[in-house]
Amino acid sequence: MDSPAAISDDVEMTMIRLRLAAVLVLIGGLLIAPPGIAQSQDDPPADAEGTETDAASNSASAVQDLIDADAERTPVPGDEVRLYYTDGRRLEGRLISRDDTGIEVEISRVKIRIPLNQVSAVVLQPTAADRFIRLRSLIEEDDFDRRVGLAEWAADQGLLESALAEVEAVLKASPMHPQGVKARSMIESLIQIEANRGEGRDEIVAQDVATPPSRPSLKDFPLLSPDEVNLMKVYEVDLRQDRRILIKRDTVDRLLARYADNPLIPTSREGKRLFHRKAAAEILDIMFKVRARELYREVTIVDQPSSMAYFRDKVHAGWLINSCATTRCHGGSEAGTLMLTNRRPTAEQSVYTNFLILDRFRTSDGRALINYEDPALSPLLHYGLPREDAFTPHPRVRGWSPTFRSREARPFRHTSQWIEMMYRPRPEYPIKYTSPGERKALEEAANPEEPPVER
Repeated sequence: MDSPAAISDDVEMTMIRLRLAAVLVLIGGLLIAPPGIAQSQDDPPADAEGTETDAASNSASAVQDLIDADAERTPVPGDEVRLYYTDGRRLEGRLISRDDTGIEVEISRVKIRIPLNQVSAVVLQPTAADRFIRLRSLIEEDDFDRRVGLAEWAADQGLLESALAEVEAVLKASPMHPQGVKARSMIESLIQIEANRGEGRDEIVAQDVATPPSRPSLKDFPLLSPDEVNLMKVYEVDLRQDRRILIKRDTVDRLLARYADNPLIPTSREGKRLFHRKAAAEILDIMFKVRARELYREVTIVDQPSSMAYFRDKVHAGWLINSCATTRCHGGSEAGTLMLTNRRPTAEQSVYTNFLILDRFRTSDGRALINYEDPALSPLLHYGLPREDAFTPHPRVRGWSPTFRSREARPFRHTSQWIEMMYRPRPEYPIKYTSPGERKALEEAANPEEPPVER
């Protein structure tokens, strides 16, 4: 049996995160937003039958409540801000400038200017540390359950020292508080895990026992860049659903100039003027139809395409990271040619990097891991089934166990549904990326092992 020191960081981290998630409900709405913060514009309204007047009134009230809650100081250029339109919509970005006529913000590397008469308010986006201080001020000293819940939220945000201090303060006042005792143990474990990842640990030159699998360093496992992630979003965007698209005027001008001989592109002055007034989704649709691929990189998709959001939530976070991308499996040094990243698993760059690796991976007999024509037959899915139930059984390796109980298991069905959602015909991303697993295979092919020596 493994000693405690040999337990995988990933397994321990997963257990801790699950316990943290179970406790967050204790602090209720406080951790969702400070008092007075309204429902997101993306969330369904509480009363779908309400009048437009009621909606406008509620929106205006919500904006004012948030202004009151976030009015510590006026945002200055360089601050992350949330901007509220007069009609209740809102967006988040970095403040570039503001004057008597308008406000300029940067969103996903694109600068946009909004007339001042369309803006209701610009409020500062608080940091996690600022929010922790504010939330703590709203909780009574003797409300130990919420204080512990707040500490666990803070730990999940990376504020480990503040989280530990808060839990220890609770245990000083109530030494036998059960959730506080558990929380302290979990937070101390998180601190220890972070310390173990630090530099300067003694190098083990030789040892008699097998070295446990290790996680590749950031240098050894490069991720896609933000620009590459955005380009993949452009290829996967669903123009029927995904509407937060930004296209700069200069890009539209280049489209009109370079493809003027295409019947979809207007050539008259009036036609061009009306073309500029089209919704971004309509312009992108025409860009796709004329195959202006050199301009795709100039388009910004603000939100996740619906298919990739489903992959992130139901597949990547649902089972891939915890079952396949652990350090002892495809996320470690012994992963073989299929190697996935398990660092910052919810970050866009990690999600899209892992998807690209899965999308491009081929089995030893040349088959794609993802079968877009018949999703339920994808090797990606059958590798997770019990070997006796799989069309493509997982190779026999030490420590492997099935991810799905059967084809009726919810994660199996979610993954099949996600593959169905992906855009067809499948695009070829113009992205040069060699995964660590591919690089390892190329190096092994170029440097075959020496034959054994005579003894």
